[in-house]
Amino acid sequence: MTYAIDLSSSWNNQTVLLHAIRSQAPVLKNQALWADEQHNRFYAYDGSLSGVISNPSPPLNSLWQFIPFENTGHWKSHDFPASSNFSILGRATNGLYASGGGLGFALGGSQDSGTTVDLEQEILVPGLVMYNMSSEAWYNISALGYSPTGVALGGGAQFVPNFGTAGLLFVLGGTATNGHLAGTDVVYIFDLISQQWSTQGVTGTKPQPATAPCVVGVQGDDSTYEIFWYGGRVEGDLDGTISEGAVYVLSLPSFNWQKQNSTPETGRYFHSCSVVGNRQMLAVGGIVRNASSDIQNDDSIQDPWEQAIGVFDLTAMEWRDDYDPHAASYVTPDAVKDHYRKNGREPAWSNDVVKGWFTKTSLTQTNSTTVPGPDSGPALAPTSSAGSSGTHAGAIAGGTVGGVAGLSLTAFLILYSIRRQRHHRNGEPAHGKLTAAVPDLEYQQPEYRKPELTAVGNMKLEMDGSDKASEMAQKEVATSELPADERRSSGGDQISK
Repeated sequence: MTYAIDLSSSWNNQTVLLHAIRSQAPVLKNQALWADEQHNRFYAYDGSLSGVISNPSPPLNSLWQFIPFENTGHWKSHDFPASSNFSILGRATNGLYASGGGLGFALGGSQDSGTTVDLEQEILVPGLVMYNMSSEAWYNISALGYSPTGVALGGGAQFVPNFGTAGLLFVLGGTATNGHLAGTDVVYIFDLISQQWSTQGVTGTKPQPATAPCVVGVQGDDSTYEIFWYGGRVEGDLDGTISEGAVYVLSLPSFNWQKQNSTPETGRYFHSCSVVGNRQMLAVGGIVRNASSDIQNDDSIQDPWEQAIGVFDLTAMEWRDDYDPHAASYVTPDAVKDHYRKNGREPAWSNDVVKGWFTKTSLTQTNSTTVPGPDSGPALAPTSSAGSSGTHAGAIAGGTVGGVAGLSLTAFLILYSIRRQRHHRNGEPAHGKLTAAVPDLEYQQPEYRKPELTAVGNMKLEMDGSDKASEMAQKEVATSELPADERRSSGGDQISK
């Protein structure tokens, strides 16, 4: 079942109406929702069987597309030609997901009996999958620069269009190698053009390392960009999980964290967040814990929010019960502006690579005659091309325990699948316990590793006389033939052009 919330009128979490939209899409949890603003639609990708739905076996791997229409819409399975790389990819779940610039991102995740037929053990999946929503091309890129094995699980990701040549992907929280929590002393960054990973140190009051937070992003009012982090589970630490019930904001390019001025009484994880109505963050569902909770299980207390919906004012940094469709435009919070006034815009750069990404103007931030569209952007190995265009914070989507939540490009918020009930569902696995270690290499899916480029110029945008990016010819995409065990696939086959 899909639900729509009207964002054109005022409501609070007691009066809000959920408009039911029946769907033939499979009911999956811990999956991605990718917003495609240019074409006014979004996609559901990845995910595993929900414990509340009786399914004999996982459905075939597929990409589902939702097309909104007035106060409703419909889902349909998105088909790909036999030559498409999609047929080689296997479904994962609980990865780190984001969308923006006409692209969908899925980093890591895991496979188990809920994703794959006849798979009895949990397998961590390495690599970064990217989907070009215009060209329908799929890319499988190495994530060895993120973790030693290229795996990631249960964290947050955010596409930032302001910086880098064509935007940057930020990765926060979750677990990496051998189930260890990814620290928050640095931020992991992926550059789309060079396909290079790097890190940058941070300052300020940062969140604790945690799994299953929600992450959203908003462009600031002084050429900054703010990433908001809310919630998360601190493994084995109830007090830490409750303290994560505050909202944190990371501002770029200062790489400084600021914390909401409050002492939370509850923590929340496996929820979803979306930016709606200019300066408001809508949070939905999740597992809620308080000081009396048992740290050994994931039974949720009764949600203090009516209908498990909360609204957060991103500028005032405070929670509200009501949604305002006429809210003022987002303005960077005062605490963030105070830091810039006292310390300047730039941090102590960790390396020249990251400094270069943040001191060069992004093509998505130039005027409209020079912004490349998704059909004519930079080429990314190993297939045709991937593009970049500006993204809007209102289209940010994230996962819930029962499914995913995201903003349609009309005046409705679509809540895909079933929202988390106020109490832990009987018979559903405790998804907050991320204890799986990296299995022996012979049991892992092989990962595609980025081919060595003879020159960085192979990945640059080629601009024609009209100041618009042109698609690179096939011969300009540097590729190399690798044995099957070097490429990530669902059955050991190669991903090739």
